[in-house]
Amino acid sequence: MRVTHGQIFPTIAKIRASTTNTLVRQLADLANDTVLDHITVLEKTGVVNFDQVNLQQTTPPRLPKDQLTPPAPQPGAPMVALTPRPDLNINTASPAPTPTPAAE
Repeated sequence: MRVTHGQIFPTIAKIRASTTNTLVRQLADLANDTVLDHITVLEKTGVVNFDQVNLQQTTPPRLPKDQLTPPAPQPGAPMVALTPRPDLNINTASPAPTPTPAAE
């Protein structure tokens, strides 16, 4: 939980810094205060491993090899083409727009 709370701070700061909307800025301030309060409570439990938190927050995530995107094929390498599978009965068409009621 401590790592996750620490990771949201940059997002809150980015949102606050990139808007001129007063309400959004107030919400970002409230979110920042709330997250900081949660972090403080978590740290006061005495079970936070600060070395582990620092490592997790500063190290890029490592995905399992089977979840990594394969590298782009080399020029001249054979290309793989995916073909539709009618047996899956998947509708990939764009949805039709929903008509909006006329204003009265």
